Amino acid sequence: MLIKEVILENFMSYEYGRVRLKPGLNIVCGPNGAGKSSILLAISIALGQAYTERGRRLSDLIRRGKDTARVTVVLDNSPKGGARPIPSWKSDVFRLSRVLRIDGEYRFYANNKPVSKTDVVDILGNFGINPDNMLLIMHQGMVASFAYVSPQEKLSMLEEAVGLSSYRKNVLEARDRLARLIEEEKTLDKLIDEAKRNLEYWDEEYRRYLEKLKLQKTLEFLKNELLWAQAYKAEKNMENLKSRIEGLALRVKRIEGKVSKLYTSIDYENKKLKEFKESYRESLEKLLSIEEKRITAETSLSLISRLLNLLDGSNFDARILETLNSEADRFSQDLPALRENVSSAKYRLEELENNLDESYSRILQFSVERALAEDQLNRMLLELRELEGKLTEAESEFKEALAEASKSGGKVKTDRNPQDIQSEIRVVEAKIETIGDIPEDTRQMYEQQLNTLKSLEEKTEKICENRKAAEESLRNRMILWRRKIQELLEEVNRSYLTILSALGAIGYVKLTNPDNIDAAGLELFIGFRGMEPTPLNPYTQSGGERSIAVATFLLALQKYIKSPFRAVDEFEVHMDIRNRETFLLKLVEVLKETKDAQYLIITPNQIPIVSEDIHVIVVQNLQGSSEVVEVAEA
Repeated sequence: MLIKEVILENFMSYEYGRVRLKPGLNIVCGPNGAGKSSILLAISIALGQAYTERGRRLSDLIRRGKDTARVTVVLDNSPKGGARPIPSWKSDVFRLSRVLRIDGEYRFYANNKPVSKTDVVDILGNFGINPDNMLLIMHQGMVASFAYVSPQEKLSMLEEAVGLSSYRKNVLEARDRLARLIEEEKTLDKLIDEAKRNLEYWDEEYRRYLEKLKLQKTLEFLKNELLWAQAYKAEKNMENLKSRIEGLALRVKRIEGKVSKLYTSIDYENKKLKEFKESYRESLEKLLSIEEKRITAETSLSLISRLLNLLDGSNFDARILETLNSEADRFSQDLPALRENVSSAKYRLEELENNLDESYSRILQFSVERALAEDQLNRMLLELRELEGKLTEAESEFKEALAEASKSGGKVKTDRNPQDIQSEIRVVEAKIETIGDIPEDTRQMYEQQLNTLKSLEEKTEKICENRKAAEESLRNRMILWRRKIQELLEEVNRSYLTILSALGAIGYVKLTNPDNIDAAGLELFIGFRGMEPTPLNPYTQSGGERSIAVATFLLALQKYIKSPFRAVDEFEVHMDIRNRETFLLKLVEVLKETKDAQYLIITPNQIPIVSEDIHVIVVQNLQGSSEVVEVAEA
């Protein structure tokens, strides 16, 4: 879609002006102050530009002394390839106007019908036209100020101008989607944390609820077990008493037998004692008799021996001596037997004494044992009577306990002591008391929280899968965006370097921070007179060098720009005539290769080339009013 004509009414220095534009290169020239820049500004404002020259209000652009101004662009809407650029409008021309009022009201009209700016943006957006993009429309002073534009802005304008904004948009959409998913994941994580906390609370309550139920069932069982344990204990006590009575009765019989035997043993020992005493008396008399003989023999032998010693060597009667020796021999022969008999008699007497002592001991022992046995027997008989009384009570207690246990429920087999069960009952009751009251809907609340957590975890799992897919999508879109930009810059760089070479310079265009779409930017590098290229900025290069770098970059971009309309005001600022001529020749050459492109250049200088491909428009200011003079060709 190309601009056929621009109509200015009471706009700046124009009372009324019509500017016809042609496809290809259009050059507006004229002296300073003639109203050249007003034409481009009028086009931009009609196309919805927010920028105003030097920050002026739109109402400041109304011609002095007038209340309203109107700018209109007449667009070519004739069919191209069988379809009109604006299909909804069936005419070959489409008029887009903007009316400026002194009171600050600014309205758009499409074919004389009011439309919103959004409608204008939608119509022009289909053709890639954005009047605020410096790479499409550079107003007066923008060539110089382009060096001040941040690399990020440069890249953004480039993407929009060449139709790559959708790739950035796709990346940003993927990143936004990823951010939303991450945020949603964080939100779900918070909800899960909250649900877990709630579940922990209700899990604890439910645990207490189950514990209380379990304890109550345990308590019920224990109480039943206690009754049966008491019945079993009463039964066991009864059986034990019976067993003890039976055992005790047997022991009584054994003790009675023992007492009887002891009486018999004592009688027997008394008889033997009497016999031992008689034998002891007889043995003592015998010992005394033998002892008397021994003493007599020893005494006689001793006297005879002394007498013989006294008579030794004397002339005593030999018969007497012989008789004395004979007696001495007799006593000597009898004495060993007597001594042996004494010893035997003593041994026998000692033996009888031992028998007497043993007999006395046995009688004493049997007497003590009999007394103890009789005492034990008496005590056992007393105990037996007591046990028989206890048995009667135990049988009554068992009948009562059995009847009570039978009422409580099913029979419980247990061998535990009732005291132990009672202790356990007190412990269980204390635990139930400690647990306290539990809400009746505890189970429902627990299950509800459990289902909530499960649902959130399932959502989180799904979100996690979506997040991974979004991360992959973001990576792929980022790779595609970077590749598209780099492929474009590779082609642009070839043209950029070729054009710079014709102007005696070198340079390249570079994508900076390619891995960060927010920090990514576009840097122009340029070097003159054999110097290494340096980044374009307001401080390193001269004004002419900056103009050449910017103008060359615009030229290198032309065949990639999607907008059918492009414009630049005073591109040749600080350029010498040779560089202006080279630039224009390259522009004509580029535009020939670019189909359906329309370029508008505004310059205060003379046109250094003559070509039938250039449509020249001369602007003059006569008596305070700008007028347009069209020149068919330069």
